[in-house]
Amino acid sequence: LSLGSAVSGSPDDIVSIAADSAVENGVIVVVASGNSGPSASTIGNPGAARNVITVGAYCKSQDQGVDARCAIPVVNFSSRGPIVFKNSSGIAETYSKPDIVAYGHKICAAKSNGTVIKGTDCLDANHILLSGTSMASPHIAGAIALIKQGNPNLTPLEIKQLITSTAQNLNLDKNIAGAGLLNLESAMAQVVIPSTSVRISGLPLYYIYSPKNKLESYSKVLTIFIF
Repeated sequence: LSLGSAVSGSPDDIVSIAADSAVENGVIVVVASGNSGPSASTIGNPGAARNVITVGAYCKSQDQGVDARCAIPVVNFSSRGPIVFKNSSGIAETYSKPDIVAYGHKICAAKSNGTVIKGTDCLDANHILLSGTSMASPHIAGAIALIKQGNPNLTPLEIKQLITSTAQNLNLDKNIAGAGLLNLESAMAQVVIPSTSVRISGLPLYYIYSPKNKLESYSKVLTIFIF
């Protein structure tokens, strides 16, 4: 689902309200911040929603200071906060966004048949090299799926608190990088696995990811992509 807005977002916009309503009903909503940076207050709706997880794009280490878009670790096109709006009483309010960043520059992604997206093939003809916060947000959604495997009882706000409190501090303004770069290892270390964990074919529902140890999971996670 690709959503965005041409103007700076507001939590009181109907799209942001809908996203926050989904969170209140138990859905973990992961939103790409948008690709309108580097100017301030360029995050639209529903990225401006208070309780969604709004994700910015981070550069790979080899591109930092080399690629023109990676003068700082956060890609220059990654939309910035703060969210500035007037509440129902007409009083101006401000809060920071995005919430976190993940790798979103030069990502080798699966390519669908008949896609109209332009890019360079990578790995093989079924993959394409893309950049954008829409490449960053799936990293967060995937991390959340693994966390939910560990403890399915965690609420959307608990998940958000977990990944932001364990993120790698980038020493950048919160309106550029949020809490920092996703650190899945640190987040997983704090997941308390319930004693009643479901087992599938004799295996625990929760598996630490490694190249030799993969377990597909499906979770109540909604990723909203913005191109």
